[in-house]
Amino acid sequence: SRCDAGGSAAASTEPLSGLEFWTRVVKSPGTPQGASCEDVSLAENAANGGGKMEVNCDGRGVCREVRPCAISCANAMAHGSGGGTGSAGAGLSPVGSCGAVTWSACDYTCTQTRVNSVLMNDGKCHEERAEETTRECHVQACGRSDPCRVPFVVHVILRIRGAVAGSWNRHAEEVFAAAFADAVNRKKRGKSKFFGEGDVLVLNASPWRAGDDSAIAPAPGEEDEELGMQLVVEVSLFNHMAEIPPIIADPTGENGRQVPLATC
Repeated sequence: SRCDAGGSAAASTEPLSGLEFWTRVVKSPGTPQGASCEDVSLAENAANGGGKMEVNCDGRGVCREVRPCAISCANAMAHGSGGGTGSAGAGLSPVGSCGAVTWSACDYTCTQTRVNSVLMNDGKCHEERAEETTRECHVQACGRSDPCRVPFVVHVILRIRGAVAGSWNRHAEEVFAAAFADAVNRKKRGKSKFFGEGDVLVLNASPWRAGDDSAIAPAPGEEDEELGMQLVVEVSLFNHMAEIPPIIADPTGENGRQVPLATC
């Protein structure tokens, strides 16, 4: 190996060429009239001064990017990836968390992905592919123009006394979606469920004030007390019996693909 520990190359600063594999989680699937996720990824790479890159978005809320890279033998050996007697990544060790693990947006395949990663001592978050999970969903890009697949979309306004809207985040939204789906479905299982966790989307979280309710509105001159938090929630009721045709490639379609309408 060019980076054998016993050779003079181990201390060389001559760069070794290779490839980096990056995973990008889709937070917003976009619209049919907008740019594709691949286009957005390539544009951001160019804006940041990045070089040539290949990217593929799988329609499940994840994009995989492949970028050329270079590293010196000295750095490669320090991280245990210089070849020879060491194994790739042998010098890496976890040093912390990369933040809360959340689900991607619901993409056009009606699937979303949760990617787990861990912060390593090279300063980068490394994906743990074995812990990647997916689930079915019917919000956002899934079936938004398909009345057979998603025949009903229900909007609900919920007020939670004592909750603080300023503390609301993506993780709290996912905890709420799971609890809301469980509460509505009660003991229902499988296809008897009204909807699942991936079918709940919180559109807005804002403070709930006394002035928002005519029954408890403050008198003129009194303080408009904050009572809690108000959520605007969208729930998709989907058709279990819909027949879903395969997705086909189409340069004029959304993200370069065409999703045919389901058959009832």
